[in-house]
Amino acid sequence: FNRFNILNKNILKTCIQENFEKYVIAITNSVDVNDEYDNLAKIVDHFDLGLTEKYISILLKNNEQNIINLLSVCNAENENAFRNILISLLTNDSIGTERLTLFTNYIEENEDIIIAIPEVKFDIFIDNISLSKIKFSHLKRTSKNVERLKAIEKTQSYVLNVENIICIAENLLGKKIYYGKLLSEIYQSELLISTKEYIDSNFIDFIQNYVNANTVNENYTSSEEIVIKILTSDLSDNYKINYINKNETIIDNIALIKNIIQNNEIIDILFNKDKIRFTKENILNYWNLINNYNENFVEYVDRNINQNNAYDILSSNKGLCNIFINDNEVSDKLFNFVIKYADEPIEII
Repeated sequence: FNRFNILNKNILKTCIQENFEKYVIAITNSVDVNDEYDNLAKIVDHFDLGLTEKYISILLKNNEQNIINLLSVCNAENENAFRNILISLLTNDSIGTERLTLFTNYIEENEDIIIAIPEVKFDIFIDNISLSKIKFSHLKRTSKNVERLKAIEKTQSYVLNVENIICIAENLLGKKIYYGKLLSEIYQSELLISTKEYIDSNFIDFIQNYVNANTVNENYTSSEEIVIKILTSDLSDNYKINYINKNETIIDNIALIKNIIQNNEIIDILFNKDKIRFTKENILNYWNLINNYNENFVEYVDRNINQNNAYDILSSNKGLCNIFINDNEVSDKLFNFVIKYADEPIEII
């Protein structure tokens, strides 16, 4: 097999059809010795899927490197050969995870194969990629087949990134997902339980990708649960700050983020943007957890205090009132409120 001709093509085809495995292997070894993989690819490109499956099954018994070499020379002119070889590998029910992972690089960059798998062998395909931990790099071109996308989502057989997550969420939920609400849509959906688990297992990396991919500066409107999860995670402060600067969600219970109360930069942003619910419990919790305060907190109280809520807020926070009546930075408006509820005399006049 040192030249490409119709005779060699027919001999190889006949040997495969008749299960003459010894001759098939001999011909393929001749291809290897004479470096004729380019011509072999042209021949295999004319095979149907059934014949390709038989050929690949024979090669798997002998030397997987022959298949790798064949795949490496396939190009746009040999698309049929390339596709059918991958299908043959992915739907082989005895290939085993160790051998299948030899072809990971070819498989993971060719998500079109998900759609090309015959229906009768799709379950074998899913079992193989799941057991072999194969992760498709992109999913966009598979979005038209929702049932197959569901199977890929369930087995987490894709690279976890924002692009793939949006593709899965929009197609499985059947609606447009706004970027800033992506996480809430996932965490609240019964259809995306596996996606949520996948994100939870790689939370820091995914949030970093989510923040970095927000190139159009969308505001985040996630649930309070998500915001708290981000703020109390091991995510770096830079990412937390980037996130909360675009956050529109109000935190109802400051006690849930008590581990970052001493981080003035983060807390100041939340106060400056009025993203902490103004309640007596939150003010009391914050006051009891801090060693000192700054003007951002004073301004937060000043902005939010009024005739309707002053009694509820301040009568339960007399310690704050006692300090504020002696703070020169406190406005006349705020002073007139806190003086009513202070139970200690003014020290500075």
